[in-house]
Amino acid sequence: MKLATSKTRGFASPGKYIQGRGEIDNLSFYTDKFGENVVIIIDGLLFDRYKARIETQYAGRKSVSFRRKDGEVTGAEIDSLILEYRGKGINSFVAVGGGKTIDTVKAVANAVRARMIIAPTVASTDAPTSGLSVVYKENGEHSHEVFLDNNPDIVLVDSEIIANAPARLLVSGMGDALSTYFEATCTEKSSFEAYISDEIGVSLVPTLLAKEIAKLCYKTLMRDGLKAKHAVENKTVTKALENVIEANTLLSGLGFESCNVSAAHAVHDGLTKLPRTKKFYHGEKVAFGVLVLLALENYEPEICNEVYRFCLSVGLPVTLGDLGIDEIVPEEIMAVAEETMRTPIIKTLPGAVHARDICDAIITADSIGRMYKSGKTL
Repeated sequence: MKLATSKTRGFASPGKYIQGRGEIDNLSFYTDKFGENVVIIIDGLLFDRYKARIETQYAGRKSVSFRRKDGEVTGAEIDSLILEYRGKGINSFVAVGGGKTIDTVKAVANAVRARMIIAPTVASTDAPTSGLSVVYKENGEHSHEVFLDNNPDIVLVDSEIIANAPARLLVSGMGDALSTYFEATCTEKSSFEAYISDEIGVSLVPTLLAKEIAKLCYKTLMRDGLKAKHAVENKTVTKALENVIEANTLLSGLGFESCNVSAAHAVHDGLTKLPRTKKFYHGEKVAFGVLVLLALENYEPEICNEVYRFCLSVGLPVTLGDLGIDEIVPEEIMAVAEETMRTPIIKTLPGAVHARDICDAIITADSIGRMYKSGKTL
């Protein structure tokens, strides 16, 4: 992450984004556009259900294979799959599942020069649209990113599948999407390059469109987030849910990649150092990172009130206790802060920042969160 060295603007996006009820049943229509040799990798917990549903579209085709994906996104697994599929003439890889399945498939498809079709079964992150894969260690700690040559060719979102997934996953996606506007604002204030600069090796700054998308993402969450949660809790597809699926998946993805990420995601990476946070989702930790960012940047009370109230209304973490850290041990919080500082994306935060600043902001965000939980506001 570095300061922009040019005024050249850049924007990244998937080739096509398609969202609606029952779209998973049109998968073969889209894979056929790229050729018959298809590998479909499905999240392990969903494998039997979706294999049975999808394979009817490919009846009699020997060139279509299915594979189960379990566990973390690790460099070792990615390398093994690349070795297995390289030179096999695969036309397209399909990811059916959540972020771990999606990021694995993107990295493998990119390396073997096959098309990527992403069919998320949850709206819990913006991974489906982006041109990178986030890699973790076996123990769940963040490891590194793999930058891809291209964004996915097609993102195919079945709204009915999202509506039948656990509500907590949609809410986690809202936590991830919540960061988009605030981190894009950091990029603009600090004059840093757009995230895609690292992906393609050219200094680019965000477009007007990217900045407006980041704002729209935030506005959509504030307007429709709680209504969308109610829809998923009742397994219904409503306009509010469709809007939030788009915000979590497309708007957040376009916003972060064509602007940048900052302290909220850096704090997420820092929190992965504590084993107690492993059971919490990416977006839940990012949401708390947003609250830390608000403290670091001293946002006005009106914005803080809106963000904290939103988090409380949908069930996103507002305290360390909400992330399993029931006792604040100063040495642990400083360890999180130091890990946060080792993450390159922290550099996009305007002005100089040190581990002590991060540590203090984490403790302050937690204290403010406890105040909101007691019914008080700023």
